[in-house]
Amino acid sequence: MTPLASPAGQDRIAKAIAEVEALTSAELAVTVRALSGNYGRAHALCGFALVEAALIAVAVRPQLVARAWLLPVIGLAAFVLGALLGRAAPLRRLFTSTRRQRSNVLSAARSCFVELGVSRTSRRTGILIFASRLEREIAAVVDTAVPTKALGPVWTRAQDAMRVALERDDAEAFALAVGMLGPALADALPQGEQDQNELSDAPRV
Repeated sequence: MTPLASPAGQDRIAKAIAEVEALTSAELAVTVRALSGNYGRAHALCGFALVEAALIAVAVRPQLVARAWLLPVIGLAAFVLGALLGRAAPLRRLFTSTRRQRSNVLSAARSCFVELGVSRTSRRTGILIFASRLEREIAAVVDTAVPTKALGPVWTRAQDAMRVALERDDAEAFALAVGMLGPALADALPQGEQDQNELSDAPRV
């Protein structure tokens, strides 16, 4: 299994993009980011959770605190430790709602769509597949000339397969999921004789 961020993984995804674009006038771009938002609130919530756990432990076994002045020290230490632990990806996800995570990914994807120039293709056929590792979420942003409804169920199945590959950090599986889009895009947006590759096939990692 090849990691997404490895040179071999990036090459495999770039090859899949080139194979899809050989069939269609769509311009496909892929970017993989570490995370898509600020999760400071999750750090704080994790800190407070550890403070609460410490207070419960003291309430159950008050002999754990020999001096009264130790209680605020324990509370502060518990909060700091919890906030640090909250920086771990599993805890960030645990203390952040799924809705918030998806919203962060979609906002980041829309910004990236503009920043990477996917919104400026000559025929408005740009498609950005945005993968965010911390949230384990995929967002697809398309330009105005891409008929996503015409792509049918394969559009959803491909994104679901990308999401699974992202969670497993499996570049081969991710590339296969990208390749699923080829036949559907070929039908919806067939390649013309004047089509040029306007976007780099290399994924942005």
